[in-house]
Amino acid sequence: MAYNEEVQKYVTEQLSEFKEFTTKKMFGSLSYMRDKKAFGCIVGDAFYLKADESNIKDFTSRDMKQFNPRNTKKGMPYWTVPKEVLEDKEELKKWATKSWKVAVK
Repeated sequence: MAYNEEVQKYVTEQLSEFKEFTTKKMFGSLSYMRDKKAFGCIVGDAFYLKADESNIKDFTSRDMKQFNPRNTKKGMPYWTVPKEVLEDKEELKKWATKSWKVAVK
């Protein structure tokens, strides 16, 4: 599934406070990377951040959806970002930082 370029422009602008990240096209999606570690991605119209036990409750407590392209029992470790977080650059920076730390592990 291809990523939405309008979403990409918006997310990239909203992540401007996070700084020092790059993007990379991968399998029709767009990955957000820092230090060669993927911490987020856009697939279709959705922006996802990486999660593990250290930050998963941020997503599950808001009923966010896990990225699961094959509808398997266990999806990928990426979860949709809440709209209110995406709209707040400082809050998004905090969430992106946590996800980058997950990616570095």
